[in-house]
Amino acid sequence: MKKIIFLIAIISSLFAKSEHADFAKYLKNHIPKDLTCLELNTKQHKTVNKILISHRKKLIEFNQYKKEKESFLKSYIKTKNFDKKLYYDIKDEINKKALRIESDYLENIFDILDDTQRRVFSSFIQEWRVE
Repeated sequence: MKKIIFLIAIISSLFAKSEHADFAKYLKNHIPKDLTCLELNTKQHKTVNKILISHRKKLIEFNQYKKEKESFLKSYIKTKNFDKKLYYDIKDEINKKALRIESDYLENIFDILDDTQRRVFSSFIQEWRVE
């Protein structure tokens, strides 16, 4: 009985090492924001495409919004009267909007992924930060 359990443990560790080795190999050659490692099925692929298109539109809008706010702040800093609260509020508003876009995107992606895909995706989560 002990031999069988030992044999099962060895076989499962071999598969785990193989899976880990494949993932390590993928990490070495990973292209930022590449989702091929998730091995999406057809339905997931279509849904992710829709999410990515929506996310890209939101990013374009956010970048325009951020550019306008940063331009205002740049001209505002040149004035004699500096209001720390106003500056802080505008910067905070920009950061909150970025965080909202990022968290909405991640929620949408995580909703369609299975547990294994989530683990893989979470390894690259920093690539999807909105700045």
